[in-house]
Amino acid sequence: MSLHRRDVLKLGSTLAAAAVAPNAFAAPNQERKNQTSEMKYRRLGRTGYMVSVIVHGGVPMAPGQNDQCRLALDMGLNYLDSAPAYGRLEGEKGFGEIVQQSSMRDKAFITTKVSVFDMNRASAWQAKFDELPASDQKKVMTKVQDRITERNVKDPDYLPPLGGAPSEIDGAYLSNVMEETYGDKRIRNTYKQTILDSLDGSLQRLQTDHVDLFFCPHGCSSPEELQIPEILEAFEIVKKSGKARNFGFSAHSDPAGVLEEALKHDIFSAAMIAYNVGNADRVDPVLEKARKADFGIIAMKAARAVHPDRRPGMKGPQHFIDRLNKLVPGDMHLAQKAYIQALKNPAIAGCVSSLKSLDVARDNLSIVPKNIS
Repeated sequence: MSLHRRDVLKLGSTLAAAAVAPNAFAAPNQERKNQTSEMKYRRLGRTGYMVSVIVHGGVPMAPGQNDQCRLALDMGLNYLDSAPAYGRLEGEKGFGEIVQQSSMRDKAFITTKVSVFDMNRASAWQAKFDELPASDQKKVMTKVQDRITERNVKDPDYLPPLGGAPSEIDGAYLSNVMEETYGDKRIRNTYKQTILDSLDGSLQRLQTDHVDLFFCPHGCSSPEELQIPEILEAFEIVKKSGKARNFGFSAHSDPAGVLEEALKHDIFSAAMIAYNVGNADRVDPVLEKARKADFGIIAMKAARAVHPDRRPGMKGPQHFIDRLNKLVPGDMHLAQKAYIQALKNPAIAGCVSSLKSLDVARDNLSIVPKNIS
């Protein structure tokens, strides 16, 4: 059962009122960290954070394997994107080594996500679905497939190879329908504590007492997931504790539909969404609404439309490559062009790059001075 619209607004108003009360984390209209003349910075919506246009994705990070992060910080990068799922906890530990140096915490905006939420939710509802009689299973699956078809969220030009996964969509939509139909409190009662425990674990690995942005869900695949009351209730607890300054979500699948829903809820200040030359036509209209609402956007998967596999030489569909080369001509590699194209949209504050080595960090950050305004 989803939270009623008026309840969402009431809770959002309560949290917004709490947010403007004087406290140590009150974000000014523009908050600056670690700025250099060679990097460009954009305001991340109403968070007020002035973030580097290239931000550090945490997937390749690990303890003892983070020199590329130190280099990026020296070059003016100031946003570190982490999650428990990255490297099976190793990514957060890698950033933690950086943060351990007292001056480093003040150089970067640090984020984390609740990686286990969606996986645990989908697994729990799948188990309950498996217990249903065949006739009831058929009714549930009919609703699931009808909703997916109506929204066209598996359109090949909207999903693969853009970063989303059909299995993630299936799990989310099955969970939504099961939750609406059966509303098992035994499952729902786990949601809030899962979120709180996940954040505490992340803070320990990151070696900090707070994050600047806390994302849940991590990998949202449907608008309904942003209506889950327990997420909003957990955010309220976290806000009061001071363990997170602002809240958002990430969306690999259906970024347009999920972002449209997020704009209805005051508690969400920013999001990290899949955005690139493949899905831009569908996402751009909602990004313009987000810009007008002062909602912060970090783009991820910008290069995945043209470079879907991290192995050298792998390329995406030719029609995506042709489109990108037309929009961003010149002698640059496809990933660089993809970042430039994503950042042409003024609604995008920053673009995630997996800085897996010193050479990659130098290469990807080098595009900024001459190509990004």
